[in-house]
Amino acid sequence: MIVFNTCFLYSAHSFQQDSFIHQKPMSGIVGEDLELALTMLLDESVMNASIFFRVYGATHYEEIHMETQDRNWQGIIPGSQLSSSGLEYYIVLTTNDGGWLATPTDTPNETPHFVLIHPGKEPQVFLDTKENNLLISADILILSPEFGELVLSEELVIALSFFNAPNIDTTSVQMKIDGEDYSSQTEVSDGIISLVPGTIKPGTHRIQVQMKTKQGLIIEPIEWKFRVAKTGIDLRSEIDFDGDLSVRQSAEYLGGYSKDVSGINGKMNIGLPWVKSRNSFRITSRESEFQQSQNRFSGKIELGDYLHIHFGDFNPRLSSFLLDGKRVRGLGVDLQLPSFRFQFVQGELNRPVQWSGKVDGGYQLVANKSSINNTGRITYFMDRTGYTFRQAISAFRLSFDFKSKFLFGIHFLKAKDEISSVEKLFSHQAGLNVDTTIASLSESGIPVGEYTYSQFLDSVTVGGHSISFSDKNWGGKDPLDNLVFGFDIGSTFDNRNLKFDFSWNMSLSNKNIWDGAMTLAEMDTTLDDSLDGLIMGEIDTSSFPFDPSSFEDYIIINPYMNPLLPIDYVSFENYPIATIINMPSAAFSLRLKGNYSWNSFRIEYRQIGPEFTSLGNPYLTKNVREFFIQDRLALLDHKLFLTTSFKHQDNKILSSINDPLSTNTFSGSFNLMPGPGVPSIMVNVQSVNKNNFQEMELTEAGKPDTRENSKMVNTVMSVNFPFELKGFKQNLIINVNTVKNSDELSNKRSSGYLFMKANTKGYSVNLSTQLRLGLRTLFSVTKTELIMPTDSGDQIFSWTGLGLTANYSMRNNTINLTGGVSFFDVGTSRLYGGKLGGSYKILEQLNMGVSGNLQLSQNLISDNVWSWSTSSLILTAGYRF
Repeated sequence: MIVFNTCFLYSAHSFQQDSFIHQKPMSGIVGEDLELALTMLLDESVMNASIFFRVYGATHYEEIHMETQDRNWQGIIPGSQLSSSGLEYYIVLTTNDGGWLATPTDTPNETPHFVLIHPGKEPQVFLDTKENNLLISADILILSPEFGELVLSEELVIALSFFNAPNIDTTSVQMKIDGEDYSSQTEVSDGIISLVPGTIKPGTHRIQVQMKTKQGLIIEPIEWKFRVAKTGIDLRSEIDFDGDLSVRQSAEYLGGYSKDVSGINGKMNIGLPWVKSRNSFRITSRESEFQQSQNRFSGKIELGDYLHIHFGDFNPRLSSFLLDGKRVRGLGVDLQLPSFRFQFVQGELNRPVQWSGKVDGGYQLVANKSSINNTGRITYFMDRTGYTFRQAISAFRLSFDFKSKFLFGIHFLKAKDEISSVEKLFSHQAGLNVDTTIASLSESGIPVGEYTYSQFLDSVTVGGHSISFSDKNWGGKDPLDNLVFGFDIGSTFDNRNLKFDFSWNMSLSNKNIWDGAMTLAEMDTTLDDSLDGLIMGEIDTSSFPFDPSSFEDYIIINPYMNPLLPIDYVSFENYPIATIINMPSAAFSLRLKGNYSWNSFRIEYRQIGPEFTSLGNPYLTKNVREFFIQDRLALLDHKLFLTTSFKHQDNKILSSINDPLSTNTFSGSFNLMPGPGVPSIMVNVQSVNKNNFQEMELTEAGKPDTRENSKMVNTVMSVNFPFELKGFKQNLIINVNTVKNSDELSNKRSSGYLFMKANTKGYSVNLSTQLRLGLRTLFSVTKTELIMPTDSGDQIFSWTGLGLTANYSMRNNTINLTGGVSFFDVGTSRLYGGKLGGSYKILEQLNMGVSGNLQLSQNLISDNVWSWSTSSLILTAGYRF
């Protein structure tokens, strides 16, 4: 696994905000897990964090939740989901107040981080190796028996198809059943691998098929289970049952504070010949009534390939504009027939939270609204804070596929905050603060101090004062309402190698539904003051087919709805098509994709209006239109890959936009991967030009120069050099990353202008060694320089990191030991870290583990003061059944 820890190994450069710092890996390896981490600098009360990642050039992101330890958030992208095409990702942190932080900071899902990914290394031993080798994947289809299928012994036929993987070395195919080699009886011909093993005893059995490519690369083993029934037993009465259970307990110390975190994770799968149930759960001590749920409960029922039912927590994907992988707690149905598919989602995006658990985190006194009358009696104005409404969601997608020649679908989403889910009076023990401003209203008022709601109420009663507490329009979050609908059409050509898609969507969003829907008469006076039956003096209200209040089951229409009028009726009369396309609340895309053995390409145009909103996809960038084209060539028998792309992006959707920002991004990559045991090189160059086309006379004294015409060139180069030294397998990876920003208007700026974009340089060297007796080591050196422009000249900040980790396996992987040391120098301080851990497989199904780490800090500007920075001790146990 490629690990990135607090010593910032593998980093190209850091992405630091006021709240956290994140180090982007420079490269990864196919088949090896890639760990991403960020460290909080301030207490932002982060509720959860997620990594959104995809293969470079893909359309949809996958989501992985991050785990917290000390101030660090960590998440692992499985090595099996990495591709030599490269990796794109961004990280989003959700705070308790409903806000979010992200890296990259600007349009994270449109401009994600990019990481070069090397192909997997050649394993040392074929088939019988006990090591965690790096393997490649292939499109192998299991024909029979299916996973978990129950069959009679005399009817058992094992068959797989490698028709879509023509590069298989047919002489290398090996098949095992329960560890017993059946390769000599296995037949391989015409793209089919088959075996009739003869008599197999009743019970559960495991099949393992292994093979190589014609170039000698080992393909990831294909493993699955099936069951053999006793003769005469009704197959429908047989149940297959398996799963696992793991527990984790950690004791952590951070800067003088200690905390314990415990968790239980489990999976349970139940199978019948005609139905399967897959269930999982995660229970953590971080669960709190004061934030969104940290526990997870997921279930899935599969009735063959035709009907899948989700319940609990799941991540539905209906449309990239509508609902695209965001977690929902509720129910999901996916019915898929040869030419028809129906997807349905119902549940909640947020659960209700009554208060934040802190003083003034539920009830709060507002000084500037509190008052005193002429009798000396005080009216204390009280407000509600710290709450989150239950956000309910219902969505569906209905699509048709007419032999792939014509595809058509419609989709719909309704999401709404339930006002009744938050109570006005929720707890008499919640604390509130009386500050000096409120206490100074009168000498007979309530003294300064912290009170529970019950104590404050008693004090108000005793003093003869009163409380003003509204039933709505509180000072916390306003309740939202959202409606999104749209359609998509598509078709495939050239034996499905070419695919065309068009999707159009429109949203109606209300930012404040406290006062409910307005009537048609109220709508008449909303945009102008006269009650004349005309909206804006032009649109006759009698032409409306409905009263807005009668539509509140779908969307609440009031002055806070955006847009209040979806279509510009005046513009529509003259330019109907352009008016619909450029509606502020519309989003659409056109895409053409081609996928051939030697060439793949994508051409896409996307436009998302400034008022388009989907609560099912809250991180979607608004007010943007972009054109994207990418082409990838595979040459020299798929050993050389050349990729080029261009993307134009701007926010000039509405004619009213002044000084629109235009961004042109050119990218090119060169990946040479000759084969196993041979050095490979990967180079990626990205040029980003930004221009807001502002014009300003230099003679305008005192006016700030807000012109933007900059160029950023990001170059990443990585060399992977496998070799053998004194009988030991070695793998050397050298990474270089530079980011150069330049001001294209430097010769037109005033002498005192400061161009505030920093340049970075990053270098890393990583050497992994496979020693005898199951010992593997990894040594890493990294150096990063940040060149920051200042009024007195460029200021250089540098970071240096060293790390050494080792893994030792013995007794056929029954015992595994890990350890490592790290050093990180940031100029003003140094961090020294160490970690040690191990796991013991007590039984085939039972294992236990323990790990710990320690980090010391040396402050170089405060007389070399040493301090105990962080430490943790983690105990784990797992059982597989």
